[in-house]
Amino acid sequence: MHRIAVTGIGNARRKIAESLSGQGAFPVDYPLRERPDADLLFVVYDGLYIDHFLEQSFDFEGEIVPIFFDTDRVLVFGSMKPAYEPGEVCTTCMIQRHKEMQGYNEMYDTVYGYCGFEKIDSILDEEIEIFADKLLENLRAGKFRNEETVYLLGDSFFVHKTRAGYTGCGKCDFRAYETDELERLLSAKGVS
Repeated sequence: MHRIAVTGIGNARRKIAESLSGQGAFPVDYPLRERPDADLLFVVYDGLYIDHFLEQSFDFEGEIVPIFFDTDRVLVFGSMKPAYEPGEVCTTCMIQRHKEMQGYNEMYDTVYGYCGFEKIDSILDEEIEIFADKLLENLRAGKFRNEETVYLLGDSFFVHKTRAGYTGCGKCDFRAYETDELERLLSAKGVS
């Protein structure tokens, strides 16, 4: 059984740690003061603290799963790992693709950079328990690899969206292409 450390900002982290305590989950302080003895780290935010998350440096050697609670949905951007295998997409690229899909809008920049969200108290404990159980089930099935996941709280189901990484990313671009061949293909199509 995996040991799961649960940290973050707000009430949802406490509720997730409590509901998964029988499956090896336990709460830890945020920000991390010491490295937790766990295989997984759930970083749970009551709100879209996306830019704040990207600015953090976690002293953790296992897999990190960022979880963002919004009013009626939960966003999970894959999982951060110490090292990625060819074909896997890192969380940073996944978040940037999410922002790209939203289209450029100053409102989104403001929302993702905002750090004054209210704590989650309108979501029923039962909904968070159902989410936590399904989260663990999907994680064990490998469904967060290369996928941005949206969990709809009212409907109790996940929507998975496959995302691609960015060329030149130091974490997940394994340069599985030859530069000469890429240039040849582009020149054959008339692109210079």
